[in-house]
Amino acid sequence: MGKHHRTVPLIPIASPLAGHRLTKKIGNLITKCAESKKLVYGVKDTGKALKKNEPGICVLGGNVTPMDVITHIPGICEENNTPFVFLPQKEQISAYAQRTSPVACVVIREPKDESYTNEYNEVLQEINALANPEPQAE
Repeated sequence: MGKHHRTVPLIPIASPLAGHRLTKKIGNLITKCAESKKLVYGVKDTGKALKKNEPGICVLGGNVTPMDVITHIPGICEENNTPFVFLPQKEQISAYAQRTSPVACVVIREPKDESYTNEYNEVLQEINALANPEPQAE
């Protein structure tokens, strides 16, 4: 079995979890935002931004240990109606944000200019579809 087939132990609260395609789209968006300084890094600053009700998308790592570090973040997101999604690995967030230290969560701020608006809206729609799946017709 190659390195692409390893399973990563996810924390039990990692829902909604981004699939492969959505992870790539979120990664491209995080990279663009990191270049234009539109990201909020880390648990403490993410919590502050969410409590201030800053508009944006919260991205969390699905393998953060201990999980108690980020368990309060989804609750804050739900209270403020802020969309959030888990990526399978926190290391992916760090790599996309071009950081050397591991990042457990980030907030992608809502764009005020046109540099990444289309990508942001596309990712936002997919996250909302993940969080609120349409009922299956039988």
